[in-house]
Amino acid sequence: MNELITKDGALTQQASNMIFFYKEQMKKLKAQEEEFNKQLLQELKKHGYISYKDENMTISVIEPTEKVTFDSDSFKKKFPDIYEKFAKKTPVKGSVRVTLKKGVTSENMTKEVHPEIQKIEVIGADLDAETNKIEW
Repeated sequence: MNELITKDGALTQQASNMIFFYKEQMKKLKAQEEEFNKQLLQELKKHGYISYKDENMTISVIEPTEKVTFDSDSFKKKFPDIYEKFAKKTPVKGSVRVTLKKGVTSENMTKEVHPEIQKIEVIGADLDAETNKIEW
């Protein structure tokens, strides 16, 4: 795969294009899936099905309901000691979150960008500007 970041730290045009392409495709597919699922739900209900199962899939009709949630932030503020006793830490894999600015599409996105970059600062080490690797 080609480099995704230029020497001056900006995303390459190809990387920007691919981000917009995938986000826009996912948004379209999600809308199509939601519309299909609405139609499927109507058909299943029309025929009185509450579930469907074959060799390839299982479909369950989920009726509207209320969901009870727990406000852990408020609980933590009111009862920090109890919260700490029952809080459970779970490892989470590192990932990238891409958020497109509202109204920006692949057609109207700015081609020449001026990135604001935040880098990890490691005390006692230097970052090699060419390789972007930490040197101790």
